[in-house]
Amino acid sequence: MEKSNERTFQGILWHHVNSILSNTDEYNFKIILQEQNIGVDDNRFADGLLYSKLDTHKKVLFELKDSSWDATDEKLVYDAMIKAFNKGFEYFVTGTPRQLVIYQTFKADTTLNDRKLKIYDISTIRKNTEITTTTFEKQAIPQLKIYH
Repeated sequence: MEKSNERTFQGILWHHVNSILSNTDEYNFKIILQEQNIGVDDNRFADGLLYSKLDTHKKVLFELKDSSWDATDEKLVYDAMIKAFNKGFEYFVTGTPRQLVIYQTFKADTTLNDRKLKIYDISTIRKNTEITTTTFEKQAIPQLKIYH
């Protein structure tokens, strides 16, 4: 069985998202790009940036981890929020092969947990090696289509 990791997950997820975006006009997004240097400092990259069709300055930052993580892990969410906050992005998403969680970056007098807008369950996989299987694809694609 192939070895897979966070980068494998990113590549497969972005492939599916971009395929969905290019095959329909119903979404307000045009493309997601992997490993974008967001210029917060020399080593700060977004795992993904989802670009708006309506406003080229609006982007959603994505921070992903492999299947050993929880998408709501405090460290993951905080790191993603700092990147999104420093770049002025209104929303950010944390995720694993099982879940994607969308947060609002700015909201006065709230905790990070209070800024959680929605959790999307995208698959039931438990191991990184399952990321490259048809099971992941069959579970994730229908869920990604409702994620907008």
